[in-house]
Amino acid sequence: MNSKKFNIYYFGDIGAYDEYNPDAILSKDYAHEILYLISKNNPYEITSFDIATLLNLDNVLVNNLLSELKRINAITERNHTYKINFPVFLENDLYHIKDYLQNVAPIIGKKNNFY
Repeated sequence: MNSKKFNIYYFGDIGAYDEYNPDAILSKDYAHEILYLISKNNPYEITSFDIATLLNLDNVLVNNLLSELKRINAITERNHTYKINFPVFLENDLYHIKDYLQNVAPIIGKKNNFY
């Protein structure tokens, strides 16, 4: 599998650099790849076994990272499957967003609409 990562932006204070700090967790090896796999699937569709298999990683490592991602509320687990808890825009989403915004951009962009 071609490993994928994405950019994550934080808004506001993310707190002390401890076990609850999103940047501390997301800077770990494979955290981004795991989030990418969860985000590109339907909610509660992918399992830890699927993730370990797709990334060719040890299941213990994957489960440890999943636990850390749950601790910072980046993901939620239900019946041993996962969903992402924050907005993610993948490359395929950009085409849909562009098509939608193409129709409303002139309306949004009119200067008098902001007064």
